[in-house]
Amino acid sequence: MKPNLLQNVTAARAVSTPILAIGTPDQQACLSGLVNALDGDPQIVWDCVRGLRGLNDKGTRAVATLGNPEEVAQDTQRLSTALTLSLKLPADTVVYAYNAHRHIGEPDGAQAVSNVRERFKESGRTLILLGPGFTLPAELQTDVVVLEEEMPGDDQLRGIVASLYRATEGLKDPAADLLAAAIPAGRGLAAFQAEQAFALSMSKAGLDVEAAWERKKAAINQIPGLTLSFGGPTFADLGGLDSIRLYAERLFGGPRAPEVIFRMDEIEKMIGSTSYSGDGGVGKDALGAFLRAMEDWGWNGIIAVGPPGTAKTAVSRAFGATYGKPEIAADLGAMKGGIVGESEAKVRQALRVVHGIGGARVFVFATCNKLDALPTELRRRFRAATWFFDLPTPQERANIWKLHLKANGLPAASPLPDDTDWTGAEIRNCCLAAVEQSLSVEDAGAYVIPVARADADGLAKLRGLADGRFLSASYLTADGKADAYRITRAEAPAASRRMRKES
Repeated sequence: MKPNLLQNVTAARAVSTPILAIGTPDQQACLSGLVNALDGDPQIVWDCVRGLRGLNDKGTRAVATLGNPEEVAQDTQRLSTALTLSLKLPADTVVYAYNAHRHIGEPDGAQAVSNVRERFKESGRTLILLGPGFTLPAELQTDVVVLEEEMPGDDQLRGIVASLYRATEGLKDPAADLLAAAIPAGRGLAAFQAEQAFALSMSKAGLDVEAAWERKKAAINQIPGLTLSFGGPTFADLGGLDSIRLYAERLFGGPRAPEVIFRMDEIEKMIGSTSYSGDGGVGKDALGAFLRAMEDWGWNGIIAVGPPGTAKTAVSRAFGATYGKPEIAADLGAMKGGIVGESEAKVRQALRVVHGIGGARVFVFATCNKLDALPTELRRRFRAATWFFDLPTPQERANIWKLHLKANGLPAASPLPDDTDWTGAEIRNCCLAAVEQSLSVEDAGAYVIPVARADADGLAKLRGLADGRFLSASYLTADGKADAYRITRAEAPAASRRMRKES
């Protein structure tokens, strides 16, 4: 348990704070730490299966004052019943409630929590609600003090690895370089999870760090809405985009190089429409939690704007893959909750995990097809500016063709279709179609309708919005600096040219 959390709980007990809610990644470990620290007082725990039961000798005697302990346990499986009976407990008793986030949203659960406030305050008793995260119902927001337990720090993770080495026959203390490599494999996991991931990756030869990373990946991917991955396309696999390449090179070569890339594809669909209520509140909830995370933890990031298929997501993956950093992709739809406040709690839990992995060195890479859908307060959080990804230039398209022809085993000298207005994704799709249908690359081009033609007006609007306002992902100034996007550099899509001519 983090010392600051214990200090906060102790301070709250000292001033007779009656109700605490602790968001923790590991409820059992958190409970164990609190019980050890507060052992001089009667301590009781509740869960919805085993009801009320004592945790120490004084707690066991306190439960016995309520009746036969077995009958008390059986009769108190609802939180409301348990808290009503707890009003008869001795002074200074501490009552813990497991997975309380699932019960305080129910009318009788919320009312029971509210009912104990004054009686517990008068007698020095404390109710401690445990859960992975809390978004309190309105009727409890003035009654409950919310605390958050942080993920294990590097010192605690070093201690876990060192203890596993000491417990393994024939092994000496781990070398400093191995510890340095192992710590990132445990960041973002609860203490118990980290211990299990390391323990299952141990052998007589020592810790297999790569195996620990794979176990961490499996654990993170169990969290709704998060997907941890490694590798993928590097900048060597992408054509053009010289300006964003140079930015990445300088970013990762700097003193605050990112430890993790946090990708949010089509962010405008995730959290842009804050007035939309059909998503169970996840858009509005996510926006609030995300804004606080970027502000409080100092996260940096960029917004990548452009039509679909212009390598925005590929560049995000290249940020991590090129420089050997993990990437976490967010799917806020998977964090949707069925009750009020549940979505925000899930979003906050996910963000805490990301913070546990990268701390302040989380780089947020948000892709966006329609920037005008994003709230201004969100756009301001992205301190590394907004970058515009336009259609590739003829030279960039030539480079992209080379990469995809080679990747798909197609002849380098293949005759190509007319690729005017094509994106990199459309070049890739053409090559895939040639392989899948046993066609020449030129004939496979008949199956591609460029988005620049299908949505010429949308592209023109994006270009107009970006002109002089956003950085170009491709162009550098003559002296090698980032440059603003200028619409005069872009080739007008063929469909737009025809429309202007016909009008």
